[in-house]
Amino acid sequence: MTKVVLTRRAPRSYRGLILAIGLLVALGGMTALTVFVARDGQRRAQMQTDSRVAAVWVLGVARGAQPLTRGSLLQKWLNARGIHAFGEYRVLTSRYNNGNRDSLEIWFDYQSYLKQYPQLECHRIGQTAFVDDLGQRYHGFLDFRDRYVGVYLPGYDHAARRLVCAVRWMPRQPARPRPMSKPMVFTVDLPPAKRVLPPADTLPRRFVTVTNQGVTATVGQARLSEPDYRIGGYAGSQRELTFRLKIEGGELVGSNVSRPYQLISNTNSNLRLYFRQRALAGTTANDAASQGRAFTITDPYGVSLLPEDELLSPMLTPDEAKPMQGKEGTVYTAPVNGAGQGTDAVRLRFDVRPKGSAPSAPTIPFDITIPVQTGGEI
Repeated sequence: MTKVVLTRRAPRSYRGLILAIGLLVALGGMTALTVFVARDGQRRAQMQTDSRVAAVWVLGVARGAQPLTRGSLLQKWLNARGIHAFGEYRVLTSRYNNGNRDSLEIWFDYQSYLKQYPQLECHRIGQTAFVDDLGQRYHGFLDFRDRYVGVYLPGYDHAARRLVCAVRWMPRQPARPRPMSKPMVFTVDLPPAKRVLPPADTLPRRFVTVTNQGVTATVGQARLSEPDYRIGGYAGSQRELTFRLKIEGGELVGSNVSRPYQLISNTNSNLRLYFRQRALAGTTANDAASQGRAFTITDPYGVSLLPEDELLSPMLTPDEAKPMQGKEGTVYTAPVNGAGQGTDAVRLRFDVRPKGSAPSAPTIPFDITIPVQTGGEI
């Protein structure tokens, strides 16, 4: 008699599930391998090592409001379901970044050699942590996301092509900053920027006058201050831009046009310090001037220099505590980020309300480009 052996075939639904799991595992393995190879190459390209403290490398660079992401969408999907065997999906953004489109974030990862201190931090070596290939220095703002260390730069001169970051690494606070690593230097290539303004030597050297709908605006004598390397200098901005503006037949309006500077006397000396009003501190623009578009200042590459949370203010005379003005107009000052040697011209766009018109009346737009000088006083 022939013996017949019957076998049960797995239902199609089970076979499909097994196949899907197999494909998922294979895809996850390939993703993990790809991420490992990419990170390994990145570490080798930007790794600095101090055998006493740590090996440190640049994890990535984020520009503008876009956060730095590490990992694939598959890893994100797996992490959301509690699966971390194939790596982590992370989104890193600085707490200092409030949507600034022209900022820069540099994120570091590391392997600590200090058994007692698995988490580290870094600090500048000299006056600042950053210097570009034009020799200009910048302050960065230190930030942390779990073990990762980030440095936020609110702006940089878009004429530059490279940034160099020089720092030392040490145990993260509240631990004592000992031991301290040897100096570590990292470089960040900056994307090329296309100039959109005309050459500065083709612009009038002193003043530019434009008449629109019977209102005349004259702007000139723009100067860029030297950078302020003090933490909190210029209340957070890197430099200040001053210029003269004279309006005939109207009044300057704008959502970021402020009252005059507040005058504060220094009782310890004969100096008087001027501190601008800041939107972040709860101050608002002049009610009469706050209607209309924001006053904008852009550099030769079309990049905004006046932060969205800052105000344009008329400067005061130190002795009379009134706006500094004369026959050539009122001196205005603006805190700016990202200006430097490459800022040889700026484009100003603002609105003017015709004299005698109602607050709800249409404003007159002006668009004026003027040359800029660096250093000195008006």
